[in-house]
Amino acid sequence: MKRTRLLTAACALLVSGTAFSAYAVTPQPVSTHFDLRFPTPQVSIFGDGTGRQVWSMQPVGDTMYVAGKFSHVRERATRTDFDRASVYAFEMSGTSRGRLTRFAPVVKSGAKEGTVHKIITSLDGRSLILAGNFTSVNGVAASNLAKVSLTTGAVEPFARANGQVVDVEKARGLYFLSGSFTTINGTAQIGIATVTPTGGFSTYFRSRLAGQISSTAGSTKAYRLAIKPDESAMVAIVNTATIDGFARKHLAKWTLGTTSATLQNWAPPKTRDTACSQFMAVRDVTYDTDGLSFFSVASGGGRYNGVCDQQIKWLDSARGTSVTPVWSNRSCADTFHGALVYRGVLYASGHQRCVEQTPGGTQDYVDRLGISAIRADNGNALPWRSDQPRCEGGKVLVVGGGFMWAGTDCGDANGQGVYARSTTP
Repeated sequence: MKRTRLLTAACALLVSGTAFSAYAVTPQPVSTHFDLRFPTPQVSIFGDGTGRQVWSMQPVGDTMYVAGKFSHVRERATRTDFDRASVYAFEMSGTSRGRLTRFAPVVKSGAKEGTVHKIITSLDGRSLILAGNFTSVNGVAASNLAKVSLTTGAVEPFARANGQVVDVEKARGLYFLSGSFTTINGTAQIGIATVTPTGGFSTYFRSRLAGQISSTAGSTKAYRLAIKPDESAMVAIVNTATIDGFARKHLAKWTLGTTSATLQNWAPPKTRDTACSQFMAVRDVTYDTDGLSFFSVASGGGRYNGVCDQQIKWLDSARGTSVTPVWSNRSCADTFHGALVYRGVLYASGHQRCVEQTPGGTQDYVDRLGISAIRADNGNALPWRSDQPRCEGGKVLVVGGGFMWAGTDCGDANGQGVYARSTTP
């Protein structure tokens, strides 16, 4: 199969010519042929300090909704820029590929564009939930959370948080929120909380997050969440010393019962190791499609005794303080930001240069720039490669319309940012 170099920018469609299928591993898991015909947020060059990037994507039918921090979208076909304040939408397929003109929410933090870390469909599927760091949407006051119409972007009533919200997930008929907030709708709840479909505070999640990974790790907070496919468990990335009085660092797990969430007895030595104690090293966590295991990917500077700079597979049923990973695959001391399991393959995006061919500290590294593909069952590297510009690295991977898409902060490719859509090999 011919391999074409993938040109990426703020958000780039990456791979695959087939829809979701049963769990299976193939030697060449996805197509690498591309058709460059999609709009892209106009991003700043990596390293300029503006942090313009794509954080989240949500497919709905043939439409892809994109969120992050940016001020413009460029349509490749016309080479025309359009104002878009950190949220926009485009058609992924059909005869009308391109910018969705009627959907244009204006997300602001004061006078500047705000940051939307997560965009998901509402529980009833009729709206979108936005979470991030912003003060208004369409001129309507919105404290880090908002609900908007799928079609017009008009604001609907929803919850408010007194600090940044990084993630929103749906389970048990509720929204699970994570971030650096200390109150939701004025009710005290640090780092992780639940709200009802209408945005009211819910007492379902009442675990007490306290302390930090270390004295230099910033405030008590949570980062990304992963919900088990059957909604019976949740994993969270945390910056804590204790949760409900029990020692927890980096990662924590809860059983999601009928009426409440209960902290699990799950505290692996790798998550408690002091090697990654200076900041929140884990950057993403995701469950396998069968729910039997989950994966964490991390930053951290090659401190492999802990969780840093590795893709790690964890068995969901394991319990206790001596839990060990199923496998761990190292980068070359580079960061992974986003993770996705698709067709038996774990894809991880970031600014990694390489991964281990076989996991477990073998250091038999193979070049994999920006996005890697490894077997979810045994952690071995697959031959597929994107060779995308590395930049700071992609923050999100998502499947939509039978394709896998990657969001990244990379800047120009041949003088302009592009979207890339794969075709059947």
